[in-house]
Amino acid sequence: MEASIRVEGLRVDVDGFSLETGLVDARGPGVVVVSGGNGSGKTLFLRALLGLVKPSRGRVKLCGVDVTGSPSKAGRCASYMPQDAYLMATHYPLTPLELLEYSMRAYGLSLDAGLAVRLLEELGLDRASTRRVMAGLAPGERQRVFLARAILAPTPVVMLDEPFNALDERGVEAAVRVLSREASERLVVVVVHGLELEGLEPSHRIVVESGRVVQVE
Repeated sequence: MEASIRVEGLRVDVDGFSLETGLVDARGPGVVVVSGGNGSGKTLFLRALLGLVKPSRGRVKLCGVDVTGSPSKAGRCASYMPQDAYLMATHYPLTPLELLEYSMRAYGLSLDAGLAVRLLEELGLDRASTRRVMAGLAPGERQRVFLARAILAPTPVVMLDEPFNALDERGVEAAVRVLSREASERLVVVVVHGLELEGLEPSHRIVVESGRVVQVE
């Protein structure tokens, strides 16, 4: 499948808030940076891309397939890390590796435990923590696990909503290194607050302002 995103004349209305786009077209491999202030509509835009909200007009294509309002179709092309993922799994009785194994089964695959451990270590999670249950991990540690989950998914597109939340400076640096490597083969979409994203060179920039989505480059 081609790593690509195409949005045509989308309008989404949720709880009195409207989000509109013109034409957005991004092809991988590379990095798509989606930036904007709080409440601008960045997360809603990502959810629309993933088919999690149904637009009143327009359409979304991922990997050349119309996925408008269809999360099952979108999930074949794109993995997803939601905003504030570290708040999830606070009561999970699963270890990080068990969670990753469970996630890979959704794709009909088994987890390569060695690969997963190496990725988690690259992201700054020590080996001992991979044997603890998610509920016992610190927020930044859980964030690393959910970032690894999105990266390990065998999809051409990876969508990450503010993935650097709860990470310290070293954690952000580690995540940027891993994502830069992934972006050499896939299309990595990273939502950030404002314009800060040092070290991760975008091939496309998308700005969201007060419910308007503009592709800058």
